[in-house]
Amino acid sequence: MWIVEYYRTMDGECQTEDFLAGLEKISEIPFVSRKLALLEEYGNQLRRPNVENLGDGIYELRNPVKRRQIRLLYFFFYQDSIVISHGLIKEDKVPQSEINKAKRHRTDYFSKHKRTK
Repeated sequence: MWIVEYYRTMDGECQTEDFLAGLEKISEIPFVSRKLALLEEYGNQLRRPNVENLGDGIYELRNPVKRRQIRLLYFFFYQDSIVISHGLIKEDKVPQSEINKAKRHRTDYFSKHKRTK
């Protein structure tokens, strides 16, 4: 079993919680919750169509719901933890700016937790 947590800034802001709070409770939250449970159970063994490697240690948890492509970007920490950086609604390809944001979150997270990639 993997530990899944959400990245928080130094002031306690959590973009993932804010993103999830904006989803439709009845039609989208259950799908995302199921995918998070799969990630928690299978961790780095979870593959397509559930997960996509975006490169340089950043991954996306894929949640197609109706016509929306809900994505949660994440990275691994040490041997048993997964940190969800933030979420987005994807139209085509995940923008490089979103991948870069996840990388910045990862760098900040690692510096606070005193471990390296």
